[in-house]
Amino acid sequence: YSKDYRIDLDEAINTLEPIERQIIIMYYKDGFPIDSQDPNEITIAKAIGKSDKTVRTYRNKALKKIHIALNREDKR
Repeated sequence: YSKDYRIDLDEAINTLEPIERQIIIMYYKDGFPIDSQDPNEITIAKAIGKSDKTVRTYRNKALKKIHIALNREDKR
């Protein structure tokens, strides 16, 4: 990825709602799973106290927002 793309991506992530931003960072940057069959594994759902379905919903909304923001950046 180019330096400009990384900057645009970081800017897009920073515009997300706090819970969306937290989930995106935990999932993509930190590599935490959304849920796990292992009760001892740290997951996003456990960390933020939401169901795995709710976490996936927030993640999907955030990804759509990021996609839209990055496509707008391409139009500059």
